[in-house]
Amino acid sequence: MSNSLNTPITPRLVMLHLGGWVAFVILQFVIFGIPIDDPLITLRTLLASIPLIILFYTNTSFLITRLLARKRVIPYILTVIGAVILVILVTHWIERTFNQEFYESRDWYPGIVTSRAIRHSLLILTISGSLKMTKEWFRNERLKNEMEKEKMASELAMLKSQINPHFLFNNLNNIYSLAIRKSEAAPKAIVMLSEMMRYMLYDSTADQISLSK
Repeated sequence: MSNSLNTPITPRLVMLHLGGWVAFVILQFVIFGIPIDDPLITLRTLLASIPLIILFYTNTSFLITRLLARKRVIPYILTVIGAVILVILVTHWIERTFNQEFYESRDWYPGIVTSRAIRHSLLILTISGSLKMTKEWFRNERLKNEMEKEKMASELAMLKSQINPHFLFNNLNNIYSLAIRKSEAAPKAIVMLSEMMRYMLYDSTADQISLSK
């Protein structure tokens, strides 16, 4: 199984994401001074985080890859606005459901809920967009390095393919001249050529070669 970036979903990655969201929820309690000993308030805060979590993964897995990456800026902006409005509506529904008396008794409270939902949505969009771009940058750099290594390997292979026939013909000509002169060095030259051809066919393709060879 893999995500939109073809990154394997490992237990370590799952734990990293879970840790990030736990930290995000805890920060809400710390920043806004939410009493953690009230089960109803705690439940309300956890439920209000769910649409933000959905917005995070929707932005990274769909909106950025399907719209923004394809330079469909206007559809991306409109979709983001619609998603933020949906987060606001869900947040209001949660507040009305779990804090109805306080919600309806104060005219200013719905405004605070809206403002907080917008701030959280923009924060989530900023974080998800930054993480996505950073991950894409590292991915592109890795692909670039891999392409450069493949290019160097193909150039080296092409160079070897050009050298080998030239090397073979030169040595055959030398052995031929030794055979014409009936030199005693001809058999030894054939054996040496055989050893060198074996090296070039089998050993020279290895990543590392001993100095003795």
